Amino acid sequence: QWEEVDGLPASEGRFFNRLRQNRFTTDQYVAMNRALARLVQQGNGPARDTMLALNERLLMGSHFYHVMKDPDLAQEMRRALVLSVERYDPEHPQGFAGFALWLLNKVFIRLMTKASRKEQQMKDYQ
Repeated sequence: QWEEVDGLPASEGRFFNRLRQNRFTTDQYVAMNRALARLVQQGNGPARDTMLALNERLLMGSHFYHVMKDPDLAQEMRRALVLSVERYDPEHPQGFAGFALWLLNKVFIRLMTKASRKEQQMKDYQ
């Protein structure tokens, strides 16, 4: 018998419960990102949102954690994640996580450089 989970048919409800808990093997994670990326390339908005939700954990990496405490910097990092979802090529041999982390690192370095320049300008001003 099919029962509902969170108002969704059982199969979809279980999928979204597993998605919320990030309970997937590496192979499942890679295959899911590739499938979602193909849908994103076709302009599928819900697939884009699902891919963002699935990969938001990448923002909680150890060196990004202190950046995420600042709302402005956190917003920039989330924009970078959205950009990585939109630019990812599912046919490329590199997985999504590697591509996204590469792009997030670039944005992180740019933000930290900008912040240190601003801090130095404030010291020079005083």
